[in-house]
Amino acid sequence: MSFAARFPTLFWDIEPSALDEELHAEYVIERVLEHGTLDAVEALFRRYGASRIVRVICTSRRITRRTASFWKAFLDISEPIACLQTHLMPGPCKRWE
Repeated sequence: MSFAARFPTLFWDIEPSALDEELHAEYVIERVLEHGTLDAVEALFRRYGASRIVRVICTSRRITRRTASFWKAFLDISEPIACLQTHLMPGPCKRWE
């Protein structure tokens, strides 16, 4: 049974038949990590495996900092996580005088 069919409240915004779990794996992983129940998270780990999930956590910029921080601590991730990186913005522009 597909994730969209098994957990319809997580995928309310898509047509379940349009979800290809391999092609859209990053989307499925992000959605379940962000909003999933324990049952959904367990199914996620069985389906994709911890290493693939960690890779998505480390590279995704669509999960929240709160979610990334939780999974970083829970899975003891030592690699840098993209959405937790501090981005240095250039200083304020000098005004024309």
